[in-house]
Amino acid sequence: MFKKIDKEIFFGGIFGIIAVLSAIFEMLANGISAATIFGTLKDITGTLVAVMVLGFAMKKLFDNSENTLSKILEKELSLFEKNYSPLIFKVSNFEKMQNEKYVQGFCVLKDFSEFITTHSVSEQMKESYSSRNSHQTAKFIDLPSTSDMLNDNFKVCFRTLSSCEYDKDFLKKVADKISYKYKENGYSTTSSNNALTVEIPKIETKQDIQSLISMFEVILICFEIGNKGIKVKEQA
Repeated sequence: MFKKIDKEIFFGGIFGIIAVLSAIFEMLANGISAATIFGTLKDITGTLVAVMVLGFAMKKLFDNSENTLSKILEKELSLFEKNYSPLIFKVSNFEKMQNEKYVQGFCVLKDFSEFITTHSVSEQMKESYSSRNSHQTAKFIDLPSTSDMLNDNFKVCFRTLSSCEYDKDFLKKVADKISYKYKENGYSTTSSNNALTVEIPKIETKQDIQSLISMFEVILICFEIGNKGIKVKEQA
């Protein structure tokens, strides 16, 4: 853990804590009075800066620990589903394909107009729509496990809907957009006839998680507006 904190910050903070404690004990040994209190405050004021810097460094380290990031990532994936319900569903019975690391994912409505006409999602609807065998939804995002995303570079696969109509170079345009928008994050993209794959550096901070979810939202929007076959059903 301490290898991730600069030696200057770590040892400066430790010696700062020792100096603060020494000043307090010296005050107690000399007797508590206005003079010793103000003298102690004068002694510890400068060293408190080093102690605070160490505290901030330790907090940042714990905030970005694997255990903390795992909980944040799982929470953000759940929020992604919740925020875009009933357009997006977490696949309840994801099928892992041989020689692939994808073990979880999201499906999307085949008929986007249902998102407008459906105001709430019952447990029965969620159970039906989140199944990989559902006739109402189709594969959208394939993801590796949370631990894989935290421990190594990983890939995320986005699949177009066979029921939708896109321009032949649509996926290449989306791939170019993602590569440009997230170039500072180190994302790289490849596209085929019906899938877009994004290679992403391992997640090390909360900001990395925010960027990942942001990319999901950007691609979801692209897939929606890029579909030339969108038609909203008229209410009877």
